[in-house]
Amino acid sequence: MRLAMVIAAGFLTGAIIAGGLIYFQSLDERTLPLISDGPKETVSNGGPSRIENFLKAPINRPVAIDVTLHHREEISALLNKIAKMPREPNTPTIALVLHGEEIQFFTRRVYDQHKDLVDLAGQLVASQAIEVKVCRTRMGMMGIQEQDLPAYVETVPFGPDEVLRLDGRGYKVYTAF
Repeated sequence: MRLAMVIAAGFLTGAIIAGGLIYFQSLDERTLPLISDGPKETVSNGGPSRIENFLKAPINRPVAIDVTLHHREEISALLNKIAKMPREPNTPTIALVLHGEEIQFFTRRVYDQHKDLVDLAGQLVASQAIEVKVCRTRMGMMGIQEQDLPAYVETVPFGPDEVLRLDGRGYKVYTAF
């Protein structure tokens, strides 16, 4: 009887997580602005426009970037642009919330292949320019353990919930795609 209850609880938890993932993956650009009281801005590394303007503008409130970049070059470009961004004293930290395939670039098993990327992110964290937050739900799907990631990475239960939480705390939310 006890085993049946544990199994049922496991299935229920899995169903809740799967339902949340399906819901958040079904959101598109028309529904995402509803997350924030202001319009949700989209930043893209694909062209010289919005991300360039975002990274040159003074940051006067905390910023969260909902990262959906799946290519190493895109993550590297974003980190390099943040590294070159002018920073005033007391500039709020930029929170990067990773909850996709890009998490794999930060694992110890591929560190030699992505050393420059991982080290740059570590330097930006050390200088308080960014925080790196990684979704434990996605990590579980990818078979990644917390000890597989650098010490500077903070894990959060569910990336989309973390974006909502930061938005509720007054962060200006951007999506990097």
